[in-house]
Amino acid sequence: MSEGTYTKSEVCKILGFNENEFETFLKDSVEINQSKKIYTFTELMLIKKVKNLDSIIDALLLDPPVSE
Repeated sequence: MSEGTYTKSEVCKILGFNENEFETFLKDSVEINQSKKIYTFTELMLIKKVKNLDSIIDALLLDPPVSE
């Protein structure tokens, strides 16, 4: 069984990035070779999880929970 692959433009579309934002995200958030043109499904899911984690962290920084 082989794992599906996605082009960089498909990954950008799935994650809601333009290509420049995606390059910046890869550089700042994950250790994946930025010159890659094809990504596996596993890489795509890992990138998506990191993106979601970054969103959660940003939200917490903007509106930190108030402890009682």
